[in-house]
Amino acid sequence: MDEDGDKMNQVIIPGIGVDLASAGMSFKSLGQVGDTLFTELTWDPRCDVFNFTNRTNFDIALQVEDEDHCAFRHPDQMKVNLTIQLPGNSKPLISSPELTGNSTLIDTVNLERKVNQSLIFHVNGKDIDKDKLVLTGAGKDFSMADYSISFPGDVDYENVSSLFTWNIRCDNVDLDVKDEFTFHFLVADNENKCRFLYYDTLVVNVKLTPPDNAEPELFVSSVNPSLTLSLDNTMVVTLGQQIDLSLNGIDHDNYPEADMLQLKLLSATGNVQPEGYTFTGAEGRGSVQAPFTWKPECNIFTNGQYENDYVFTFLVTDDRCFNGKGDTVEVNIKIKDVDGSETEFLPPNFISPNGDLKNDYFAMIKRDGTTGELLNILPLDNCAGHFEGITIFNRWGKEVFASADREFQWYAIGEASGVYYYLVKYSDKEYKGVVTVSYWDDESQAQR
Repeated sequence: MDEDGDKMNQVIIPGIGVDLASAGMSFKSLGQVGDTLFTELTWDPRCDVFNFTNRTNFDIALQVEDEDHCAFRHPDQMKVNLTIQLPGNSKPLISSPELTGNSTLIDTVNLERKVNQSLIFHVNGKDIDKDKLVLTGAGKDFSMADYSISFPGDVDYENVSSLFTWNIRCDNVDLDVKDEFTFHFLVADNENKCRFLYYDTLVVNVKLTPPDNAEPELFVSSVNPSLTLSLDNTMVVTLGQQIDLSLNGIDHDNYPEADMLQLKLLSATGNVQPEGYTFTGAEGRGSVQAPFTWKPECNIFTNGQYENDYVFTFLVTDDRCFNGKGDTVEVNIKIKDVDGSETEFLPPNFISPNGDLKNDYFAMIKRDGTTGELLNILPLDNCAGHFEGITIFNRWGKEVFASADREFQWYAIGEASGVYYYLVKYSDKEYKGVVTVSYWDDESQAQR
């Protein structure tokens, strides 16, 4: 209003940082009537159209000036402070009853899990305004799908909930590459009233460690009943006996499945390197078995030594990831040559082939005093020496009998009474002796 009735102009001066158009404000003149100028300030504070996330308070000045002839400037101003009152909106809250109880104040949880365990928990979101909520989850710097982790999320009004499931298995983690995992869960108010994003977060840190693992066990037993394996897995073998062992491994882990076992011969040593044995490694899930067979021959003895000691070490291992274990068994085998001792070698020196079926032939035998069984008394063959044959000569040195059979029998058929000489040959020695042939009858003492 101007008392002189001068023509007036009115402007709006925004405060520092105020952009009228961005705040939804407009200003226009409606014209002057007499000494009065009419103007209109319009403010459309629709927060779905205009962004008030950075500013809700606006300072402006309304200024009017007349057009006097002398160009004197005497403007008048009125300062106005405008504030938008946004609609109320409560922040949504996130929680996990298995991890945080019902508390919504805990925003970080630290956990530790072993491989082959499972991690399962719910994540819940709530909004007292009953706004539409969106619940999401993601791994920090990794994709949950790459580790077979399930978290579908949820979208609903007022309350949302989703189940986190991670069955931690050897085939979906590699502790040598990554053993720490951070998960971010977020519940957001999807209404976004006036473009203000209201949300709450929960961070879950998981440290992975190797799985539990029970050691596999390895057992050895002798399958040959004539050979005894002592409690300390020692066996004494006479050359010619066959060594038959059974190696059996067992593992008590069965979750999520039984371990795969591998059985092998770790080492075979001795004062002479062992050769000629048979052993093939084996694999089995939960249990494993393999035979060991060896029938040593004379070639194991060298340099005139006829007693060897061997150590066979067997190993069973499991395949439990990042925590594999094993068990070993040592079998000590002493192999001795056949005892070719001649201390019991006392050959007979008299026969009477007179047909009475008593002492009728010459042979290297004696009768067992307990069983009455006829036993061969020749020294046993061994690696040092073996029986080659016997030759019998008369007193003039003529050969009258020869045999390469250890069970020979000489009946002296057609030979005269008298003293005969025999030569028993072994590959490494000889035995000489005499045998007397007499045809006298024991009762009549008459010569036949």
